[in-house]
Amino acid sequence: MKQEKYIQNDEMVKLIRIFLIIVVVFMLFYALTVTISNKKNKPSIENNNVDSIQYTEILLGTIFNKKENSYYVIAEFKDDEKNYSSYVNEYNKKEDALNIYYVDMNDAMNSKYINDEENITNDISDLKISKTTLFKIENGQIVEHYSGNEKILEYFEKVTK
Repeated sequence: MKQEKYIQNDEMVKLIRIFLIIVVVFMLFYALTVTISNKKNKPSIENNNVDSIQYTEILLGTIFNKKENSYYVIAEFKDDEKNYSSYVNEYNKKEDALNIYYVDMNDAMNSKYINDEENITNDISDLKISKTTLFKIENGQIVEHYSGNEKILEYFEKVTK
């Protein structure tokens, strides 16, 4: 009888040990899963940069498609010197400043608008530029344009005063 009681106790201890081991393993897997899930759900700076939408950079083919009645578009070649940028920043501080959109002329999607001979027209299929150009758009039409950094600089010097 003592032998039977000892066997039952021994089996009970083994059963409890197995149960505790299963619980510990389950808790470890749960903790590991929670830790990994939290790391994936935290937004990182790198993810925010990738997911952000660029509203100020547009394609040249869409310069007439903006909702505003009046705005500027600067079609710039990346290798051009941007000596007008400080004036653009000053202009943007003005209360009545129009939005300024930028076109990267080094983007392959804009290459069909590059030509040695400029043709500034309201027909987008015939529009051609050869250097950095500032367009003032009103009601879907080019009303002013300035080609070259020096002319853009002069224009923004005038409108920031």
